[in-house]
Amino acid sequence: MTTTLSLKCPGATSFDFYLCGASLSSAGFPPSGGHTVNTVKGLLRSELDGHVTDESDLSKMKFTNSIFRALIHISSLQIQHIEKIKYHKKDGSSVYIQKKWNFNHRKKSKTRNPEKDNIDIDVADDSSSELEALGSHDSTIFSQGTDRHGSDDEFNGSISPIKRYWSAEFASSPIPDPYNTQKPDVALFYYKNKLQEKRWADVLSFVEHTSSNLAKTHDLSVYWGSATKAYLIMREQPWCRFVLAYSICADDLRVHYFDHSGLIISLPTPIHKFPICVTKAIATTALADPQYFGLDPTIHVCIAGCQGTHLSLAVGAKGWVVNNSGKTYSIMDVLWKSQGFFCHGMVCYHVRDPTDGKDYAMKDCWVPEAKRYHEVAVLERVKGIPNVIQLVDHWDVMYDGKPDCTARIRDRYQQFDPDDRGDHRFCNRFHRRLVMTPCGEPLSDFSSRKELICAFRDFVIAHRLMVECGILDGDLSPNNFIIHEGIGYFIDFDHAGFIEEGKTSTISFGTGTIPYISMRVLKMMLRNAETMKKTADATQLQQIQHYMCDDLESMFYIFFEFVTKYGGARGILAPTWDKLTMPWSEAYENLGASGLLTTFLSKKGAISEGDFLMDRVSDYFSEFKPLVDEWHGQIHLTDTDANATIIHDHILQMLVTFIAKLEDEIPIPIPIPLPCPPSQSPTLQPTAGPSTLPRTGTSWPLTGQPGPRCSQRLVSITQRAR
Repeated sequence: MTTTLSLKCPGATSFDFYLCGASLSSAGFPPSGGHTVNTVKGLLRSELDGHVTDESDLSKMKFTNSIFRALIHISSLQIQHIEKIKYHKKDGSSVYIQKKWNFNHRKKSKTRNPEKDNIDIDVADDSSSELEALGSHDSTIFSQGTDRHGSDDEFNGSISPIKRYWSAEFASSPIPDPYNTQKPDVALFYYKNKLQEKRWADVLSFVEHTSSNLAKTHDLSVYWGSATKAYLIMREQPWCRFVLAYSICADDLRVHYFDHSGLIISLPTPIHKFPICVTKAIATTALADPQYFGLDPTIHVCIAGCQGTHLSLAVGAKGWVVNNSGKTYSIMDVLWKSQGFFCHGMVCYHVRDPTDGKDYAMKDCWVPEAKRYHEVAVLERVKGIPNVIQLVDHWDVMYDGKPDCTARIRDRYQQFDPDDRGDHRFCNRFHRRLVMTPCGEPLSDFSSRKELICAFRDFVIAHRLMVECGILDGDLSPNNFIIHEGIGYFIDFDHAGFIEEGKTSTISFGTGTIPYISMRVLKMMLRNAETMKKTADATQLQQIQHYMCDDLESMFYIFFEFVTKYGGARGILAPTWDKLTMPWSEAYENLGASGLLTTFLSKKGAISEGDFLMDRVSDYFSEFKPLVDEWHGQIHLTDTDANATIIHDHILQMLVTFIAKLEDEIPIPIPIPLPCPPSQSPTLQPTAGPSTLPRTGTSWPLTGQPGPRCSQRLVSITQRAR
């Protein structure tokens, strides 16, 4: 979700690295709901900076050591096999004639849209052409099935007829997407999805083709276009270990390997001189095991053709995940996925143990090596605190018999001079999974106003108990909370800090999700930004102390977002809501120092003008205006009086008093969707949408009292606050 900044990267020169640039890219869901083309462009520039290894820049790099050789399967293909391949099975022209590839040189008909700044380029392929003949020739590329439950829609363990196909159908028209329209020159799909409407959830790999020379500069449409398309695949298929793509630039083939630590670009391969390399790349991606283009063999998200065929899973399961002991959990739904690119491959699943029917939340994430077991240590420390999620199981995801991490593929570059490598900000990340209970709903799924405000009361109590245990969250955002059976819970402790004995704060260079960071921390981060503008010497940066009052201020910004954004229970948006309602939320659109400055100034102005905040509360929450005014007054006092501070007792007393005056409401039940008729032509895309299974057996408390899962200690604390 967000990233804690560190000085353990002496080669870093971009001050964005010290301004939570990565935090901006992954702070849950932006207010608009998704990253637009312009937002992604800034995100990519920030995240690619210092994270790219181009093998062409490495002196004495040999093709035998290239990532191309590590990714592309060895086969027995010969030139005579390639000469038989045609654009169409019947009466099609050959793709390779007289030692040259036979491209159809019709260009794409594309109109440049300056506002969207689409970064596609023209292609040398007929948009109706498909390389369909690969399966008709002898090949030693085998398909080893990775679905251990035996789905025919994956692989059958023998030489496979083509389950996937390359297509240029989107060379001239974009793949549908509500936020970002992109046109891959050639893309890889499942055959069974051939006649269905396709999205980025269906794209397995792609090729970009241009006459531009990538060897001269990276600042080309093909470079940024490939990164954008890889981002869209990661966004829609977060269970991928990496995304594999190709570019053909000035008749040179390159592999583009995107993972959660950055981008690797292979040495160029002249396509006319080495046609076998080109064909092997195409064939490996189309025919070999799915792990070769990034799918993880320890997790399976069902495609339409196999959903319901895994008899050992829970009824309604959409996939499975297995731990290192062989225990299988059924995946019931995807609850949340990060919006970032590198460093932010976090996805949260609703999983169920098929043996006892218990539901859990499973967090799947890629964490820095230095913080590999940090969240587990935090969860062990806060174990037993009410309204805090509890750890059930955790493990390192294994790949090829070893813990999966992003350094393994990069070991081949250790021999080269670090100054020649462009990944001076590289951070080794380990693949981790944590299973926790309870499995709840997003906080936005509150069933009534009283349930929401009671949840905030419980958050304040739980936060105080965590501080007493020596834990300070330091990264509060709406994604840090859930509701389960009417009760709010803290989740996600990636960036929580341990408070040293005798101290009241944690130390960092700035953590948090930008729109919710306290003004004091933002101000310190801005000073560091100014320092990095003047010098690249990271030792000049000031460490930032994070206090409990900073978290309580962050909690107000979350509360204010809810009372302005929502016009009803169950996530109904207020008709008056837009991003200008919370002007500091525009930090999502301004990466780096400008985002920090915008956020700081907007918050300072709004807090100093109470009427500004009152006017933005939705009609649904109009009764909450006195509470907004009182809570904002606490923050304004600390901003104007250096000796004032926000403490738990003040906020808790304020919330308890307000709740006592608030009338009970009949909670709005969770809507049960109508069953969908079976599709006549099932799509072959991974299922990542909300479950259509009805929710039963859920009870919602009708009062503001702590729910049945709250301990007696929580009840007594609440009563004392009254």
